[in-house]
Amino acid sequence: MALGTYTDLQTAIANWMDRTDLAGVIPDFITLFETTANAELPLRTRFNLTTTTLSTVANSNTLSLPADFLEAKSLINQTSPVTVVTPYTATALYTQVNFPAQVGPPAGFTYVGTALELAPVPDAVYSLKLYYYQKIMPLSASNPTNWLLANFPNLYLFGSLVGAEAYLGTDPRLQLWGDLYGDILQKLADSNERGQYGSPLNVKVDSYA
Repeated sequence: MALGTYTDLQTAIANWMDRTDLAGVIPDFITLFETTANAELPLRTRFNLTTTTLSTVANSNTLSLPADFLEAKSLINQTSPVTVVTPYTATALYTQVNFPAQVGPPAGFTYVGTALELAPVPDAVYSLKLYYYQKIMPLSASNPTNWLLANFPNLYLFGSLVGAEAYLGTDPRLQLWGDLYGDILQKLADSNERGQYGSPLNVKVDSYA
């Protein structure tokens, strides 16, 4: 069957479990998977890499992050001259670089909750292009699909089945579902690496008798 929507996924989970009495808890299995998946490093892929433009405010050193922000890949100050804004730990932002008591173009950033803290404090409006990984926005009746379900429905299915472990107890199929989930996750990581960096070239060598 198709696995294009939240409803499709719930039906598939019930079918794979061969159960008709779990409609009330299957959404919980999906939620448990989504929570775990946002922490899985292989799910930082080109499929959920996106960009947004953030504009600084003069004399303010914080910027709110997008609601779907998971992890930054790069932050570029696009206001001429174009520069890369470097990530730092909160301590290093003010100890390893001579930022204190300075204002000017942002040169470094750190995370504070759901915001970025910039240093130096911007002295004007700067246009910052943020490359970031989107988190998996939870599926629901009002949000029937997302980037992960659209591209990797098999990962969603087996991840949700694994998420049912605490409820199902000693179901012998859990080991198989867990193995399938791990295998797909590894293939995704390998595919993403090849997609970003390319595959090694195969060089043909002439052979002589």
